[in-house]
Amino acid sequence: FAWLALMIGLYYFFFAFYVIPYTALMAELGHTPADRLRISTLTSIAWALGFILGNSVYAWQGIFEKQGYNSVQAFQISVALLNTVALIFMLLPAIFLREKRYARQMETEHGIRAALAVVFGNRNFRWFLASDLMYWLALTFIQLGVVFYTTLLLDLDKGYAFQFSLVSFLCSFAFYWPVNVLARKVGKKRLMLLAFVLFAIVFALVSVANILPFPPDILLYALGVAAAFPLAVFGILPNAVIGDEVEKEERNSGQQMSGMFFGVRAFVMKVGISLSNLIFPSLLLFGKSTDQPFGVQLTALAAIVFCVIGWSVFRKYKE
Repeated sequence: FAWLALMIGLYYFFFAFYVIPYTALMAELGHTPADRLRISTLTSIAWALGFILGNSVYAWQGIFEKQGYNSVQAFQISVALLNTVALIFMLLPAIFLREKRYARQMETEHGIRAALAVVFGNRNFRWFLASDLMYWLALTFIQLGVVFYTTLLLDLDKGYAFQFSLVSFLCSFAFYWPVNVLARKVGKKRLMLLAFVLFAIVFALVSVANILPFPPDILLYALGVAAAFPLAVFGILPNAVIGDEVEKEERNSGQQMSGMFFGVRAFVMKVGISLSNLIFPSLLLFGKSTDQPFGVQLTALAAIVFCVIGWSVFRKYKE
C-alpha cells in the first residue's frame, strides 16, 4: 500500500509538471479564438487516440494470456508496453516544439498568490471549474467502470471494453467538424449543456443495461455511439473556453496568465480523477458480481448525478 501510494503521488506530481505548461501553450500558440478552437480540436483528437490505446490494455492482456502468461504478468507486460509508447510521444513536443518562435509570451508582475487571487476572482471561470470537476468525475467513472459494465451488466468478455472505447472515440471523430461549426453558430455553452444531458442519458441506459431487451453486443456498440457526441464536445470546447477567459483577462488587466488558468484547471482535473478513484470502489462494495451488480449500477447512477450538477452549474456561465 505504501509503495502504491508513493508511486501514485509521484505520478500526479509529474503529471502536473508536464500537463500544466503543455496546456498553457494552447492559449499562447492560439493567437485568436479560431486558432485556439483548432488547437483544442487537434489536441482532443490526440487525446482520444491515447485514450483508445490506453484502454487496449485489456485486449493486450488477453493476447499475452493466450501466449502462456498468467493474468498478472500479462497485465504488467501490457502496461509496460503502452507506457513505453507514451514516453516516446510525450517527449516529442518537449524536444521539437519551438516555443520562443511561435508562442505569444509576456512577463507578468503577479506572484503566485496574486495570480491565484485573480484566477479565482474570475466568477465566470469559477462556474466553469465547478462544472469541469463534475465532468471529470463522470468521465473517470467511464474509464474505471467500462470493464465492470461490459462483464457484469452486459455479460460480455472483458475484451469488449476496448471495443466500446474504440467505437465511442472513433465515432466522436465524426462529430469534431460539426462541433467546431456549431460552436461558432450556437456558442460553446449550449453545446456543453447538451453534452451533459446526453452523458446523463448514456449512464442511465448503462445502469439498466442488464435488463434491457437487446443483444448485449449490439447494446454495447449503441452506447459507444451515443457517447460519441458528448465526448467530442468535452474533448474540444473546455480548453477553448479557458483560452477565451485568458484572453478576456489579458484585455482587462494587461496580464497574460495562461499558465495559471490552465494550471488551476489541471488541478481541478486531478481532484476529479482522485475523487473518482475513491468514490468508485466504495460504491462497488454494494455489489460487483453478476448475481449482485447493484454496486456497479450505483456507479452509473452516481455519474448521472455528476452530470446533472455539472449541467446546473454551467448554466450560470456567461459566454
